[in-house]
Amino acid sequence: MTDTYAEELLIKHFLKMDILEKNQVFDEEGNPVLSEGEPILDDDGNFILDEEGNPILSEGEPIVEYPEVALENEAFVRPDDGYWYEVSVIPSAPQQIELGTEARSRWYGILQVNICVPKDSGTRAMNERFDAIAKHFRSGLILEGVRIVKTYRTSAVDDGDFLVLPVTVEWWSDLDR
Repeated sequence: MTDTYAEELLIKHFLKMDILEKNQVFDEEGNPVLSEGEPILDDDGNFILDEEGNPILSEGEPIVEYPEVALENEAFVRPDDGYWYEVSVIPSAPQQIELGTEARSRWYGILQVNICVPKDSGTRAMNERFDAIAKHFRSGLILEGVRIVKTYRTSAVDDGDFLVLPVTVEWWSDLDR
């Protein structure tokens, strides 16, 4: 595992928040579009193969879109109502915490969530969104080995037609190098 494991885990956890709008993706016939499934294993832990020797995959999970979440380097269309989140993970260089060739490293990082709200819309919506994030990423929470250190916000920044409230979630994890 590396810091990319922590990044993916934190973003997946963010996308589970109740306050986010979620849209299931359907094909032209109205059937849910599924992600690629995981390989199916037999009782001994070996891949079950098809006639051509390829692993047989289980049925994948339904694909869901999050229209109000802008993830790093992914296409995004700003919602009509003007409320959205910009989400990115900022890792730092790891620090070796054990000795030896199998030593683990401690990875530190930041999950940066910018809450974007229309200018002159008051602070209530901004504060409610911050409170939901702070509750979801409460200090001391451990997500599969990733520990949330603290969640805090700074002053909102005027960015033309909207305000951006930076929310910082600090984390660390002891991961293999």
